[in-house]
Amino acid sequence: MKSYDHEQPHEKPVEYVQVLFTYNAADVAFIKSLLDGEGIAYYFLGEEFMYVRPWVEPARLMVDKEEADQVRELLKDANLSITAANRSGKKKED
Repeated sequence: MKSYDHEQPHEKPVEYVQVLFTYNAADVAFIKSLLDGEGIAYYFLGEEFMYVRPWVEPARLMVDKEEADQVRELLKDANLSITAANRSGKKKED
């Protein structure tokens, strides 16, 4: 049986937010490569279904809320599929 040290503080749980969604597998591969290279934790919600039911269920990029702005900055100039990617989150201010 595993014992726990109740004196040690627990890590704060990660709150994931959606940064973008895409239907394009090439976008997913590019983003994975970019974020892996930067050491940023992420996952794609629904990635498996993107291949089974294309144009029905997109892959949604989920990142730690505290790193979301950094990820948006990394992706802002990325040449992602125009018809199949949507960046979500903060809007640019005029």
